[in-house]
Amino acid sequence: MGRMVLHCDGGTGFGHRRGTGSRSSRRRTLEILPRPGGTVLETAAAKNRLPGLEHTAAGQSCRDALARQRDLQRAFGEPVTDIPTGSAARVIHSQAEKLVRHLFFCGEYTLEDDGVDGSAAFQEAFRANRHASGDGRSLKDFQLLNRLFKYRCSYMIYSKTFAALPQLLRLEVSIQLDRVLKGEDQRPGFAHLSPGERQTIQKILVETRPEGWLQIPGAPSEFP
Repeated sequence: MGRMVLHCDGGTGFGHRRGTGSRSSRRRTLEILPRPGGTVLETAAAKNRLPGLEHTAAGQSCRDALARQRDLQRAFGEPVTDIPTGSAARVIHSQAEKLVRHLFFCGEYTLEDDGVDGSAAFQEAFRANRHASGDGRSLKDFQLLNRLFKYRCSYMIYSKTFAALPQLLRLEVSIQLDRVLKGEDQRPGFAHLSPGERQTIQKILVETRPEGWLQIPGAPSEFP
């Protein structure tokens, strides 16, 4: 099995490629290969993808839906409001569901061949800006046996991309995240999250408070 190389691309994500390691090795090695200008140590999320692009697309879809709603309200002489109704509310709910699935690593690729090795230097550098709970746990803690991370909620929830989502979309994402973590949402897609892991993730989020997570004053608790 060839080694797996993760390289920094200068943003929040990593590309990956396989090197030409020994075929007799059954355990892959995780290491850094910086590109020119690369400054941020981040790693891949589910299926070696980060949901950054999905965040951007979801935000734009919600803005477009609200803009259409306002245009229709003006056209029919109705009061113009930013509270989503009808199709706009459905778009926000649907886009939030997609983001929640990404954030919880739904459909994550299972690591094989006894997982991957991560050098101490790589792990120390990667976790340097982690947001840790009082007991020292964070969303950047590696597992590396059958999955990348120990607690499967993406650290991208701390990103500027997440914070820049439209407020109503962030609210809906937060509500859906909270329902999963409290065990209220038991759909099969979230079955990979054990009750213990859900509780730990919730504790980490509550104690580290990512910007925008259940912190939108004056926002409605639900849409019409």
